Amino acid sequence: FFLILLVFQGLGWLIHIFTKYFSVAYAIYDTGAFAHLIFNISSGGGFYHDVLSQTSAWADHFTPNLALFAPLFWLKPSILWLLFARWITYLVCLPILWEISKFYLQDKKWRYLILFLWLINYAMSKVLIHEFQISNLALPFILLAFYLYLKKHYILFVLNLLWLLGFKENMALVWLSVGVWLFLFQKERKLGILITSGGVIAGIIIVYVLTPYLSGGIPNLQLDRLGPFELLPQKAEFIFLVLLSVGFLPLLNPRTLLFILPAFGTSLLSNKPAMSTINHHYQDLPTIIIFIAVIIALSTWEKKQGWFFSLPLGLQKISITIMLSGIILYNNHYPARIIRQQWPTSADLETLPEIHRFKKEMNPQRVLW
Repeated sequence: FFLILLVFQGLGWLIHIFTKYFSVAYAIYDTGAFAHLIFNISSGGGFYHDVLSQTSAWADHFTPNLALFAPLFWLKPSILWLLFARWITYLVCLPILWEISKFYLQDKKWRYLILFLWLINYAMSKVLIHEFQISNLALPFILLAFYLYLKKHYILFVLNLLWLLGFKENMALVWLSVGVWLFLFQKERKLGILITSGGVIAGIIIVYVLTPYLSGGIPNLQLDRLGPFELLPQKAEFIFLVLLSVGFLPLLNPRTLLFILPAFGTSLLSNKPAMSTINHHYQDLPTIIIFIAVIIALSTWEKKQGWFFSLPLGLQKISITIMLSGIILYNNHYPARIIRQQWPTSADLETLPEIHRFKKEMNPQRVLW
């Protein structure tokens, strides 16, 4: 059953890339903007894109890891490189989740449950449907932060945390989640405090020092979105929905919420409504952290520990019903549905050749690809 689901979901999301591409449905924000930035890097134009009126892209986001795509754009400048990369990183998370689960779960059925939840997860489905964001590519490296520590590969653990910062400025939040996890669940008090403090310092340096320095004095464009005390009901609903996508399983060990919440930092600190909704990409970071919490929570369940087993039998059954209902009823956004919705029309298929013809006929000095 798992292999059938893996093939169904894996091929489904791959086909979705092509149907959305040939229906000309990918937008300037954000897929086009990131692709144009890489095009400029690959052609020697530096970190800027015309979407921001040739303002340095450093002012928008701190994304030095995007430069790794430049050689691919030498071969063929296309947004498909980014979309294929996101698809690959989504699937690569599966074996890493399995390996992390080995440290916590003895019964293989619980490990397969983790992979099953990942493949059907509604929050991640919305990420894959949405426009490309470089933070999507960080997901397996976030998992590696936990895995490398558990494997006692401490040098690689530190190098991986540093590497994560190059995906986007919000990756400093991963340091906070990892630090709290180390403090609470690995009993590494000093290291946990050190990593958490390092994340706070790294975030401040990236946003307030590196960004304006690299962009020629332009402050980070995200700073006008600060509003930690605004949209509180919407932010609470956002957290509720992401937890619902895993059936509230982290609540089996409520302490996991302490390292989950820092991962929501971007949304919690923002005054922009779109950043507190599951219809965009802002749940990618908290969702991957929540899966670590699910593994720990199921470990608590497997050992028959925690508050759940102190409940009367009737309340236990109600709790299980709520969990299963959340998983079954909420996670129903399969790729087949979106493929059907975005299947290219004859007009769409005629548009792409027109675009390619225009590119060939236009002034070669103009930046368009």
